[in-house]
Amino acid sequence: MAVGTGVDSTMAELSSTLNAFVQKFIDPTIYDQILKHNPVLYRFHRKGKVIDGGAALTWPALKATKTKGGWYTGAQQLAHGVEDTIEPAEVNWKHVAEDVTIPRTDLLKARTPYAKVDLLKTKFDEAIMNLRSRISAALYAAPSEGNGLDNLFQAIDDGTDTANYAGIAHSNSWWKPGIAGDGRINKANANMTALTEIETLYGRCSDGDEQPTLIITTQSGYDFMWGQLQALQRFTRDEEMVKAGFDAIKFNRAVVVIDRNTVAKSLLMLNERWLDLVAHEEENFAVDPVLPGTPSERSINTKVVWSGNLRVKIIRFHGKYLNVDNF
Repeated sequence: MAVGTGVDSTMAELSSTLNAFVQKFIDPTIYDQILKHNPVLYRFHRKGKVIDGGAALTWPALKATKTKGGWYTGAQQLAHGVEDTIEPAEVNWKHVAEDVTIPRTDLLKARTPYAKVDLLKTKFDEAIMNLRSRISAALYAAPSEGNGLDNLFQAIDDGTDTANYAGIAHSNSWWKPGIAGDGRINKANANMTALTEIETLYGRCSDGDEQPTLIITTQSGYDFMWGQLQALQRFTRDEEMVKAGFDAIKFNRAVVVIDRNTVAKSLLMLNERWLDLVAHEEENFAVDPVLPGTPSERSINTKVVWSGNLRVKIIRFHGKYLNVDNF
């Protein structure tokens, strides 16, 4: 290559060195660093990786109750035949990237190889924190730039806030939330006054041993629930969450956690058995190769990337409170 027409050779050599460092020391830790430092993402982490692939994320969803079947006696004719009770639920893959770019001038100031590695690690730490925040916020609301997850407040509904989820109408009696009564409760800017109100939603989302396992609310919502407990009840903590570094109390079988990214004045009640954060098999917190910048830009750059989406498999086992004034 002629002199002056290509990328700075010293930058290319440095990029190769830093890329080796990233692949060995940073890339293997990103999954844990993103999922283990937020209480809700940690709950997905503890379930283990859920990986899928293909053009979209699809799964079979029950849309109606079977009718072919029932009690009989003697030689009575039995109902039989094909029933269309399953519909494919589908959401598209969503993609997020966090940029890591370091100007050549910054690298010059980091004079030793150790200083350059430390500078790169600092930039990755910043990118990982930002990516964790982006994914956490996208669990509850669409990001300003669009293209976010099919979030929990869209999925857990009765057709009032969103018409459908995963291509299936919320108004469908089998798909909507709640076993007995609505799983969406709007307090219309009134206060939550007693834990019995939360128990009401808990009951609507339960069926035998299918009960909510996770309650997500704001700091004010958590403070309200904590304040309703007797002193001895406050020691009913979820030890796993506490050991992981999070404030968490128990409500029936559910762990109550604070997520500052959730919607204000709200409470989500989830059955984690029927909820996954699914990652694409080829892009689960991956790092692009560290490369020199373009001939017109003296820098090195890479990106931390993730592709995935939320999969809420049976909506009727989840519920939400909205517009709770003291939450």
